Amino acid sequence: MEQPELIKLQLKSLLIVHYISYFAKIENLVKQIFQKRVVEQDHKYKSKLYFMYGSVVGNDIYYDIDNECLALVGNRRYNDAELFKELSLNKIVKFDRKECIISEFRANIDSIQTKSLSFTFHDSVIKFINMRNKLAHELNDISFNDKDVVERLSSSYIKQDAFEWLEGLDVTMMDNETIAIYSNLIYINKILEQLSA
Repeated sequence: MEQPELIKLQLKSLLIVHYISYFAKIENLVKQIFQKRVVEQDHKYKSKLYFMYGSVVGNDIYYDIDNECLALVGNRRYNDAELFKELSLNKIVKFDRKECIISEFRANIDSIQTKSLSFTFHDSVIKFINMRNKLAHELNDISFNDKDVVERLSSSYIKQDAFEWLEGLDVTMMDNETIAIYSNLIYINKILEQLSA
């Protein structure tokens, strides 16, 4: 493998590993905040969330080999203190985007490159999810578009503000997909800082 191709592969590999790691952090933090705040919400919101639980019952049916019958995972009963731990990040974010019940999720994230531009928390996290899904399922032939990237950062920004763990690597050699991963990673960090403040 030629040296430039090796550097590109090293950059992409490091960024993918860090992206998956930071994505897990934001997923856990968003779920924790949601579970903490959902118990404070009105019954009308909890009813909708229970309806969402009911709509995934097909995923909860399995064949019980020992008893030779179909069984249901985790029979759910109404509980006013339900934390809805089984909801995915995607469902939590889309539910809150519609209902706006979690105050921490109402913040906008300012653009790094355009002063008058900002991005909603919900739309940004959905883009992070889209990117994570592509990284998990389409790694051999990956291509990111506007649905996957909050804001594609310029090479000059990346060169000025590279992560310390990229030290020693020529960040100007990133391809478009690697720049997209880097860009979302910067925005994940911004949201983690806002949510942790």
